[in-house]
Amino acid sequence: MDTYPRVNGEPVRRCTSGWPVCTTLYAPTAGGAPFGPAWTREAHAPVDSKAAKNLAAEMLGEQLRSLREGKGLTPQEVATRVRNSDHSVVSWERGRRIPPLDAAELLDELLDARGLVATGIRKLHGCPRFPELFGEYAEQEAQAVSLCSYNTMAIPGLLQTEDYARAVINAYVPPRDDDEVERLVRKRIERQVLLTRRPQPVISFVIEESALRRRVGDASVMRDALKRVVECAGMRNVSVQVMPDEVDDHCGLDGPMITLRTEDGRDLGYIEGQAGGAWAADPEQVAILAQRHGIIRTQALRVGKSIALIEQIAGEL
Repeated sequence: MDTYPRVNGEPVRRCTSGWPVCTTLYAPTAGGAPFGPAWTREAHAPVDSKAAKNLAAEMLGEQLRSLREGKGLTPQEVATRVRNSDHSVVSWERGRRIPPLDAAELLDELLDARGLVATGIRKLHGCPRFPELFGEYAEQEAQAVSLCSYNTMAIPGLLQTEDYARAVINAYVPPRDDDEVERLVRKRIERQVLLTRRPQPVISFVIEESALRRRVGDASVMRDALKRVVECAGMRNVSVQVMPDEVDDHCGLDGPMITLRTEDGRDLGYIEGQAGGAWAADPEQVAILAQRHGIIRTQALRVGKSIALIEQIAGEL
């Protein structure tokens, strides 16, 4: 095996599959991919697959930073060359996000990584069992044959207008630069092709009344956003229900959640929070989320009454 840059004092090498591995951590799965379950070489003790995915993203980030500094480049210079934002580059280097696939070859060539970086990015994107980052959730969402979403704080992204999405993204702290905001708005709107995709997926939304009443942007932005929700609710494959404020106790009090079934028949659960998203791939965990969503739907208003309430809220603006 060829020797590559060091990460935290450990030499990073490339195994037969092309994946960079640290000498103290290797996950022997089919094809040499470093996930599920992972094992330490010394003790052969199982390591949590989610932790292995996080570690792999951090290792890739360390490599990116080391190679960038070795080339004498700044994050801003890398961002310009790979057509991304410097904020994204810093996030990649810290292991918070995985570089998108369309940046893999550009990064590899720019950093003279001899295929190491491109292979690492492809391997991370190719591990669907425990997708950690929202970009990976979007990939699973695009392939969904059914999706159930419970939303507590805002109108769900699949139903947002461009102006509403921009207002939500602009509220992020630390603030993003204008180019990054517009890129994220485009990405969010592009996801909405799921609603009209053929074959049509079956999609169910339950939205808290308080989320619909919370003004995001000015009155005009909010009014148009609510009209868009009503418009989507008229689609044959889309169901929109409102959880009214008057329902004191319901099983959604633990927060928002999404369950989906992929085209290859896998059932997944996704929960997003302040620090990012978390996936549930264990059948028992997903079954619990699906059960909760089913009960939430029975506690929410029926579709007709939900649409009437949304129109009423819009009329009050």
